[in-house]
Amino acid sequence: QRLRAKLREVAQLADASTGRQIWTHQHTGMRLENTIDARGAYVTLAAFEGESWRLKVLDVETGKLVADTDLEGIWLKQFLADGTNAYFVFKDPSPPNRFIASAYQLSTGKRLWETKLEGGFTSMFPAVNTRDHVLLNCPTFRNDARQWTPVLIALDKKTGTESGRIEGSPAATPTYAVD
Repeated sequence: QRLRAKLREVAQLADASTGRQIWTHQHTGMRLENTIDARGAYVTLAAFEGESWRLKVLDVETGKLVADTDLEGIWLKQFLADGTNAYFVFKDPSPPNRFIASAYQLSTGKRLWETKLEGGFTSMFPAVNTRDHVLLNCPTFRNDARQWTPVLIALDKKTGTESGRIEGSPAATPTYAVD
């Protein structure tokens, strides 16, 4: 028989000046990351429960669950939130070395778009959230060069459409500044 352990995670909000706990929210699964929107609207969690990842959105004032959505992904690579939407990148389980990016509305948990990223990527480095784009850092191994090649992809936040791609020199480390 398979033995399964249920992990209990706790999200808490405390008053910064007094340390007094304002609310607590317990959930089952492993928490990957949580983000509090700069405007203070939501706390977002990506939790692995059972066989898949879930987006859990909590109201920052009350700790009440606003949305709980199955992300239908297995290998979560990136998770970003901007106060309105959450952005995820999963490794596609069917063809090797391909990723799927998607966006979900925080207030409802509704999926807004999904984009398959083509390019034979083998990994995913930290992503950057800008005003209009999500920047993905996806290195690929080029057999012709026999080296790692950095690839930076810009996805439009509203549509998920790829609006730009920069491929660097083999073995280079991508550096970028965001305004």
